[in-house]
Amino acid sequence: MFAQKNNASKISIFNRTKEKAEKIKSDIKNIFPKSNISVEEIGKINFDEFDIIVNATSLGWKGENLFEIIGHAPKPNKEKINKLFYDTVYIQTPFLKIASKMGYDTEDGKWMLVLQGAKSFQIWLGLYPDEKLMLKTIKEELANKKI
Repeated sequence: MFAQKNNASKISIFNRTKEKAEKIKSDIKNIFPKSNISVEEIGKINFDEFDIIVNATSLGWKGENLFEIIGHAPKPNKEKINKLFYDTVYIQTPFLKIASKMGYDTEDGKWMLVLQGAKSFQIWLGLYPDEKLMLKTIKEELANKKI
């Protein structure tokens, strides 16, 4: 897990359903028992507390704005703080667009999709494909679908 390997001092899980968040926490604790993990109310997220904010939901595929669900967006990044907003969805969601407009670094899930696909290709066929070609193809397909 990225956070464990990079000595994250704390991982906070925000979810609309507390039971699901507690399950995620339990699963992570089973693998990394020394992790400092908390479950928090989604409306109480303070973006200033975190270096990396990850949206791991499907919200955004149809234009849903995660910040509206949370109840607030990050403040403008006037001090040019190094903070990443990451969305596992592989299109530019409102979550990413707003964070970028506020001056933060953003990344969508295209590379995650490419790396998962490349590893699966290697496992099944014994060959590792050209990641850059895969990314280019995904970008072209998404542009053609106008998602």
